[in-house]
Amino acid sequence: MKKTSLLTTITLTTLMGASMTSCKTQEQIEREQKINTMSVQMQQNQKLNADSVSKMQELQDIVLQFQGQLEEYTNGKDQKLETVDQKLLKLEEQNTALTDEVTKLTAKIEEQDKFIKEVLALLKKKESKRKELAKAKNRSPYDQAMFLYGKGKYSEARPILEKLFKEGKIKGKRRGRIIHNLGMISYIQKRNDDAVTYFSTLYTSMPSSAYNGNGLVYLARTFKRQGQTEQAIVTLEEMLKSFPKSRHVPTAKKLLASYKK
Repeated sequence: MKKTSLLTTITLTTLMGASMTSCKTQEQIEREQKINTMSVQMQQNQKLNADSVSKMQELQDIVLQFQGQLEEYTNGKDQKLETVDQKLLKLEEQNTALTDEVTKLTAKIEEQDKFIKEVLALLKKKESKRKELAKAKNRSPYDQAMFLYGKGKYSEARPILEKLFKEGKIKGKRRGRIIHNLGMISYIQKRNDDAVTYFSTLYTSMPSSAYNGNGLVYLARTFKRQGQTEQAIVTLEEMLKSFPKSRHVPTAKKLLASYKK
């Protein structure tokens, strides 16, 4: 009875131990599975972390490379801009120098042009004078005197006219013109007595000459200049009476009206 109990006890103890052993192994398995699962997850997380770090590093490398390229480009661009600015500055300096040179050259050309024009004008004047002298040699004294008178060269025309007047070789209308022009030159040069003499001679010696229309007007002007107003009035009245169709009538009437005031 005791043996049975002991055997039974041993058996039960064995079974209980086996049972306990079997139960414990199951817990360990589950724990180990959990641990394995966590280990796998940790490994996966570590791998992901490592991949992320690697990618971050790659990104950093790319960023650094890009920054380097950007700095290189920027520096190169700055250098290029600096080179362009230097070239522009150099061009501006060259342009300024060229402008100054052109200004100086223009002034020099203008000065030369002025000198050339003066020389040409002098040569033209000499040539004109030469031609005039050549023509004068071919002109008669009368034609030369009238040419000089027409040019307003009264001092040159006067001696020729005086010689022609004294010689008395020229007659008719030409002689009337000689006397008239001598009277006009005398009036212009304010040689009043000579003017009175010539204009009076023209009227008395050639009363029908057309030159008397203007001659009598200037004879009246000469009298007025000398203070002989009455004589001037008489002269103008004679002119209007003797030469009513003269183109100098309007002037004579105007002078007569003013002298009678």
